[in-house]
Amino acid sequence: MITHYSGGPSITGPPQASPAADRGNAAPARAAAAVARHEFPGVERSVRDVRGFVEETLRVPPGGRTPASAAAKELIETALLLVSEVATNAIRHTRSGEAGGTVVVEVRRCSGGIRIEVRDQGVRHDGPVCEPAVRASTPDTEYGRGMALVEMLAADWGTCAVNGGRTVWFDLPST
Repeated sequence: MITHYSGGPSITGPPQASPAADRGNAAPARAAAAVARHEFPGVERSVRDVRGFVEETLRVPPGGRTPASAAAKELIETALLLVSEVATNAIRHTRSGEAGGTVVVEVRRCSGGIRIEVRDQGVRHDGPVCEPAVRASTPDTEYGRGMALVEMLAADWGTCAVNGGRTVWFDLPST
């Protein structure tokens, strides 16, 4: 199910930020020009579909008239890399990756850039609480670099608890 809608001041900031939001991120409110949302099955092959959804959403400029510039194409490539990392984490480390689980991806065109949010279904039934965090790694480390990429490439990012799950969001500035 894809839901597109235009919003105003009511579509701002991270969704339902809780006082216990990680990193203390109650991001500054930003007016959203347009929002696209889609729910995906919580299986690893869905990450390809997440990328396709984000790419399709961002390739068509608001109004749909002008082809994307080189700077916009670079922004899209960065968005695809980061959403792949965040969606993969949601599927691998939360209840979203269990049988019947889902992830919800939301793309917001905001003044000055874009915000992408990935909402999971919370802690796995059989596992520990996994908080998204930048982890130390060595050149031989095979896993654990995803959030370091988000930290390095996003203008801002954060997490917040939402309805028993967690949303990881990141902002990319338009150039």
